[in-house]
Amino acid sequence: TIILIKVKWYHQVFPNTAIDVIIEVYADLLRSLDPGIPECIEAILKQHSTAMQLSLLLELKQITRHFAVNLQGAIETSSHGKLQNQKLLSLAQAIYAPYVPHVTKYNIYETAQLESQLQSMKSTHDDLSDTINVLSLSISRIMEYANEANKRCKLFTEGCGYPGLLKSLSSYFNKCLEKYQAAIWQLERKKVKHEDWNLFQMCLTLMQTIGDLLGQIQQFEKSLVIDITEANNKLQSTNVSVFNQYKKLLLNASSQTDLENLVLSFQKEEETILDPIIKSIHKLCSDLHRATYEVIFAPIFTQLLLVQKAPAWSMEANKITQLSADLPDYSFAPQEYITQVGQYLMTLPQHLEPFLLRENPSLTQALKAADPQYVQSSTESGFTGILLDIIAKGTCQMFLDQTLGICHLSSAACKQLATDIDYLGNVLEELGLSLSENLQHMSLLLRLSPEDYQSGSSGCSARVVAAVRQMRNLTFSG
Repeated sequence: TIILIKVKWYHQVFPNTAIDVIIEVYADLLRSLDPGIPECIEAILKQHSTAMQLSLLLELKQITRHFAVNLQGAIETSSHGKLQNQKLLSLAQAIYAPYVPHVTKYNIYETAQLESQLQSMKSTHDDLSDTINVLSLSISRIMEYANEANKRCKLFTEGCGYPGLLKSLSSYFNKCLEKYQAAIWQLERKKVKHEDWNLFQMCLTLMQTIGDLLGQIQQFEKSLVIDITEANNKLQSTNVSVFNQYKKLLLNASSQTDLENLVLSFQKEEETILDPIIKSIHKLCSDLHRATYEVIFAPIFTQLLLVQKAPAWSMEANKITQLSADLPDYSFAPQEYITQVGQYLMTLPQHLEPFLLRENPSLTQALKAADPQYVQSSTESGFTGILLDIIAKGTCQMFLDQTLGICHLSSAACKQLATDIDYLGNVLEELGLSLSENLQHMSLLLRLSPEDYQSGSSGCSARVVAAVRQMRNLTFSG
């Protein structure tokens, strides 16, 4: 109202130059205030912490925007749109000039506010299950804070500050992921050498939680791309008033270049705008998957460490080797270490299926991020088989490595080891899996007579052929 009254007064006093004069007066007045608006803003910011400064700047910016809208309306009413844009642009720049340095530093203010909000969220507890539960419940707040930051960017920078927002979000999300990494380390410290299904369930629950976070960040990223595109289209438009040409009003030359480069980067689709964060979450999933595997594999690992000390190839067994060397294969029963492994493997499906058979998109997403093998499965029901297959391969590899460390095998011991290998093969077959090729070769080589060894070993792994020959102390002439 006051602005409109002044415009009318100028129109009466200076009928031919009313609007031109008032525009120049306002522009000159805004630039020559003492103390100036920039100094006043700096003075009030110093009275508050960095985490609070963005809220103050946002409030001041909204007041300024309201003033600019009213001034624009009064000018357009009196001038009937017959003004040079250059004169209006000069006035608009004078109005918004105090905010240019603060828009340049926007990411500093935003980072401080986000980190302050994040610090209010306690995530680590002495009890691992409590930690996982809190992390699960905190996801909604993590995303709420990120969405609020996006809204602040729109309000304070009119979309000009998106390069700064992405830096702030990168820092923010990385600090969030540190909380999840800490939970994985806490889980690592809980690992034992025997079966612990409670810990295994916590592994999968944490995996599901990280998968939920991954999904929500990917969704947030999509909406962010849409917002940046829409903001850029508005900033690029030439059909708006100079009072709305915020790229010229709020950005210096360097910041304009940063914004243009940002838009070009995701238009080329070389990588997503939160790609480093997504990759970090994939790494978390991979780390947790490895820890989960180690929790599941622990009882197998413990038993297979006993392979080289098994009774069948001990010094005492070698003394009575002649007595049992001629016994038929069916006289040999698998030794305890391998039956323990087999019995444990047979219990795995019942523990895995409650997690992997029900519809669980978050766990599905985390597993696919953790290991490419899960991507090959189109249905969740296949994930049990994939995890079992990974465990089976690990079991076969460790069993092979341990057997290759046996120094000497008598004829009876050869039959015994072959029996142990075949038993593992039968267990895996029951689970819909198969024995590794190297163990199949070893079983065959252990049963070959010395006379047939050289010809019968054709097609087998050279490493296994040589190792079994040495264990059996077989020598051949040219």
